[in-house]
Amino acid sequence: YVRRVEMHIKADGSQPHELARIKGLHYSMYNLDALTLLGNMAVKLGIKQPYWKVDGEKGDLLRLAIDYITPYAMDPSTFPYKELSPKGTERSVAHFLVRAASYYPDEGYLDKVASVLDDNMLWRNYPQA
Repeated sequence: YVRRVEMHIKADGSQPHELARIKGLHYSMYNLDALTLLGNMAVKLGIKQPYWKVDGEKGDLLRLAIDYITPYAMDPSTFPYKELSPKGTERSVAHFLVRAASYYPDEGYLDKVASVLDDNMLWRNYPQA
């Protein structure tokens, strides 16, 4: 598993295969959404692999990828790659940030979610770990 993730996430947290597409931001977020969903499933199934602590040669790859893409998702105008449809990313980022907050509680991910979603929304009840 670690080797496969290392093929897709670089040391700076970027996902070059996704960034090469004409919707680089969208696909980077879509990939992270899938990776964090798989992480939740692995934990619930009791899989021993430390999914959320993928410590390859590059460090904690999931956290690096989340930290890399989140600022661009919250402000798509700063994204330095191709993106045909940057609208809506601010809300989509909530999916993987809420999941990640369970495993990286000190990173302030829930604060970032609260800044893009209305406080009265049901995101607080979103199933975490």
